[in-house]
Amino acid sequence: MRLLVFLALVAGIPAQEIVPPGEGQETQQPRKRRRGRPPRAHPPKPLRAPLNQERGERKDPRKPRGSRKPSSRPSAARPSVPVNLTDTMNSPQTFVVGTPQEDFSLELDLFVPPWPNSEPWPVILWLHGGAWRSRAQGPPPSYVVQHGYALAALRYRLSQDAVFPAQLEDCKAAVRWLRAHADELGIDAQRLGVLGTSAGGHLAALMGTTNGHKEFAGTLGNFEYSSDVGAVCDLFGPTNFLDMDSHLPDDAPITHDEWDSPESLLIGGPIQDHPDLVGLANPVNYVTSDDPPFLILHGENDRVVPVQQSEILFEALRAAGVPANFFVVQGASHGWKKIPPLESAIMRFFEEQLRRHKRETQNVRNPDDTAAHPEDSSESR
Repeated sequence: MRLLVFLALVAGIPAQEIVPPGEGQETQQPRKRRRGRPPRAHPPKPLRAPLNQERGERKDPRKPRGSRKPSSRPSAARPSVPVNLTDTMNSPQTFVVGTPQEDFSLELDLFVPPWPNSEPWPVILWLHGGAWRSRAQGPPPSYVVQHGYALAALRYRLSQDAVFPAQLEDCKAAVRWLRAHADELGIDAQRLGVLGTSAGGHLAALMGTTNGHKEFAGTLGNFEYSSDVGAVCDLFGPTNFLDMDSHLPDDAPITHDEWDSPESLLIGGPIQDHPDLVGLANPVNYVTSDDPPFLILHGENDRVVPVQQSEILFEALRAAGVPANFFVVQGASHGWKKIPPLESAIMRFFEEQLRRHKRETQNVRNPDDTAAHPEDSSESR
């Protein structure tokens, strides 16, 4: 089953193709044999190759690896020997990006690969989940560092600290800060992507669709640097809050329309009473043709954020001509345990897109770096 997931993603199966579940999914327990009866021999099941829909043919996954044409594409920097990342992931450098309000300091943890590198590290901004009100959704993804990337884990303001768009302003401030300090941090400011899960996936999607929108710049400075990102990976994040409950089963563990739902707390009032504020937080409303490439992954059986939320975003991106891929993880619920083929596909996406972004980006500074404050300018897409 893992092989099918890996081959499907490598082959670039079109959006909405269902991929098999990985580790952590429930499997059927084998039936017990009756004592004294030898087991029956079952013929092996044929391995079904993923369909290449563009050519109308199937690629044979049993084809020897040696028969594949070698790729000329360089891979991400990796160590020549296995590296234990436990110490690295537990001992980041912590930096204060700024103080957006009197009782809150915006901090990020920077993890870098534990092996020497002759060039600055490309960097991924990691946005945690937790319904915009908690940080207890597990550690940052170590596989990002294992693939030769710096990982900037941002502790953005939660809904009990400030309502939207404070969270988006924090994310954009973090990107500007990383670019302003790129040389001393040893990171490549031109190769910068964003990755988020659940609530963090929602913010990651907004980071991509609001590239160039100065109304979300906030007040934390470094305005001479761009807050644009070169690639977005959105893992099961919501988009249109008003349309979530209509796609959930009756026994879902959450009701998003309630006055105290995570979405209502984020915007500062019941979502059904404030459609204008909901629209402000909907990444679909900002989609334009020049948005960065997207990779969207969502669990088929998500009972918290229905998979239709990702479908809405994907359809809007595709309609605008934005490069986007959308995969549904078969059998997965809201989040999933470690699935190495998906992790490798995520990093392959970043490697391909951020390399292209580096070639096309000549300067990470804003073209209008003489403005005293971004809100003084009327420029917006």
